[in-house]
Amino acid sequence: MTVQEVSKTEVEEKIKAGKLILIDFYAEWCGPCKQISPILDDLEKEANGAYEIYKIDVDKDEAREFLTEQMVMSIPTVVFFKDGKRVDSFVGLQDKDTIKKMIAKINQM
Repeated sequence: MTVQEVSKTEVEEKIKAGKLILIDFYAEWCGPCKQISPILDDLEKEANGAYEIYKIDVDKDEAREFLTEQMVMSIPTVVFFKDGKRVDSFVGLQDKDTIKKMIAKINQM
């Protein structure tokens, strides 16, 4: 399974559900975004329902308001939500192990 792209409305519904959610803010033209994509796809496959990963294309008009709300200034930015609240984030390319450690830390919260 690959990470699916969602709209602002869809992602807001996912966040409200309270589960651990990772949102990847990306653009098709962004080199580091293309590099992190297969890493997030792998993590999505390994999740076994423990968390969900979605992506939002920053170049779509409907994403602009959500970008501002989440203070996304650079891409790729991955934002973590748990229990309906933003709990962590990172900007730029990170390796799989680093992201897994972040997920584990958040799951312990």
